[in-house]
Amino acid sequence: MKFLIKNLCLSALFAARCFAADHASINPSNYDQPIRVACVGDSITFGSGADKGMSYPDQLQILLGDKWDVRNFGVGARTLLQKGDHPYCNEKAFKQAQDLKPDVVIIMLGTNDTKPENWIHIDEFSSDYKSLVKTFQDLKCQPRVFVCRPCPVPPPGNWGINETNLSTELTQIDSLAREMKLDVIDVHSALEGKPELFPDYVHPNTAGAGVIAKAAYKALTGKEPPAEEIRKPVPAQAEEARPVWELGKSPIDPASIQGKIECVDGVVKLDGLNSFAIPASVLGAQNDYTIEFELRRSPNFKTLPHMAGSLRLLSNRDEAAHAGLCLNYFPPEWDLNGGVSNRIGIEVNGYWNGECAGLQGEAFNKYSIVVKDRLASIYRNGLLQAMTGEIKPSQQPLAIGGNGWRGQLLPSKGEAIPVPEPYELQSLKIYDKALSPTGFDRSAEMMRNVSGEGFNMQRAVIKYPTLPRILVIGDSISMGYRGFITEYFRHKAYVDYWVGGGWFDPNSVKGENSKVKNSWTGILSNGPYDVISWNSMTLHMWTPAQPGRCLESNHADNVSEVIEHIKKTSPGSKLIWIRCTPYTTAVADGPSVVNEAKSERLVKFNMITDEVMVKYGIPEIDLYSLCEKNLDKASKDGVHWGAEASKLMADEIIKEIEKNLPKTHKQDSAK
Repeated sequence: MKFLIKNLCLSALFAARCFAADHASINPSNYDQPIRVACVGDSITFGSGADKGMSYPDQLQILLGDKWDVRNFGVGARTLLQKGDHPYCNEKAFKQAQDLKPDVVIIMLGTNDTKPENWIHIDEFSSDYKSLVKTFQDLKCQPRVFVCRPCPVPPPGNWGINETNLSTELTQIDSLAREMKLDVIDVHSALEGKPELFPDYVHPNTAGAGVIAKAAYKALTGKEPPAEEIRKPVPAQAEEARPVWELGKSPIDPASIQGKIECVDGVVKLDGLNSFAIPASVLGAQNDYTIEFELRRSPNFKTLPHMAGSLRLLSNRDEAAHAGLCLNYFPPEWDLNGGVSNRIGIEVNGYWNGECAGLQGEAFNKYSIVVKDRLASIYRNGLLQAMTGEIKPSQQPLAIGGNGWRGQLLPSKGEAIPVPEPYELQSLKIYDKALSPTGFDRSAEMMRNVSGEGFNMQRAVIKYPTLPRILVIGDSISMGYRGFITEYFRHKAYVDYWVGGGWFDPNSVKGENSKVKNSWTGILSNGPYDVISWNSMTLHMWTPAQPGRCLESNHADNVSEVIEHIKKTSPGSKLIWIRCTPYTTAVADGPSVVNEAKSERLVKFNMITDEVMVKYGIPEIDLYSLCEKNLDKASKDGVHWGAEASKLMADEIIKEIEKNLPKTHKQDSAK
């Protein structure tokens, strides 16, 4: 009782003297992007004691909605004190919180500082707290900092954590908040007198984390939080809906069967040749629908020869009409070059659209193809694996099973034969609405694959149309640096990828309907883009092994023609050219060296392209010279570069992109 009375008095006194000031609430309408919130703290912030996915930052995200982006940077056992046993300021999460470029920072630290081994440094608590706050205040993004009065510690406490020492910290936090004019979230008062919410006398449970989230919600928005318990938003689930077609219950038209199809105990075995079809009418207008099934390899599955044993899972592809969806499964070691092995290949409207994860383990894997507004999201075992572009409605029936891409084993007679051990399919269901899998985390971020004539790209999902858009184009070198670019511009711009860029070979550029121009037209139709960072598969085009791919005699003219087409198709886009990187040779006891012989052709074509870019006033990023200065960061394969080099490449490209972003966007991002 003394514990309760003492701290109620402290809380009342604090409320009287610290909440008298009217701190303005944060209005999402003043932002053209999600408000970034960095939650900094210890295990209580991390969510220890609460159910998975229900830490206070998780619950705060649910309360605030999609105009806010709440991130959890909590690390267990960490102290605010820099001389504590586990200082938070030494953690990677501290740097990550700064890198987020937050609009809001919520700090809740001090609980672990009450331990006897840390309490000996309590005289440095205020100065260390000021240092932590100042680190965030000095960021260019100038976040608004909220400090929390930490959770109460119901007696007897645990691990040396105690309420007596915490009471001293509260006084220092109150003084600090007044001195630095900081917003305060009084978590201590919100949870005081509720020991039942602290099963281990330190960490609040899910309900306790909800109390913290509601206190933070009120402090941020100025609004009263809902009285009811916070719950994860649960979308409509397939388990609650009635399928319009179900394997084992719905009839299969015998005329649609190829080979031998038997459903035994709800399982159909697919050998790569046999198949059956479901009428197109089952998918309705094909705007919204869901296809679910479970698949596994036979328990007796044996690794098949190279490029053999692929299986068509489902397809209503209409190649003539460029419509429909097709999924093919490629087994382990299908591609010995490290390509699409144990993957599901996705085709949309007759074009290759990417891949998603294959079969995991020996048990059945559940796949869900959820189509909403003709856009598909593909899940394996409830986890989002891939997102496609628009699937045009097909009049073809939905075929289940059959011959996969590139076919099966071919004997000398040239006739396809079935795989030795068939795949097993069960629980095939089709619904007439889009139904996300149970437990799907809607905060998951993934790019949407979009394909068309001559291109396959990854496009960011646009939530805030006012943000600028960037397109990064290149070969496998760009795969190394593009992730750094995306992370840098997170919440400031959307970044799309195209592994391509069009070839400048003698036959692909000329003419209004050339392959290169058609692919660029398709790519740019996904814009408009403010900035395009562009390298056009130069390591492949300019390889000395195949000089016929690109000729000196017409290279400048071809590049010019492509630039003219880009400017005509997307006149508002600023282009940045990325110079080709060198070939290298590995050295056993030292850094790699430039392979001068192989790189001679690259140097020549870089120079020819330089003249074209000068002519059009297009800035260039000289990755060739950058790589020459960082040969210790080259991969041993003579072509690619390690993560350190890729980061350096990204840094140079980012600088040029920022120069070319519209002025209003540059001002917003520096806010």
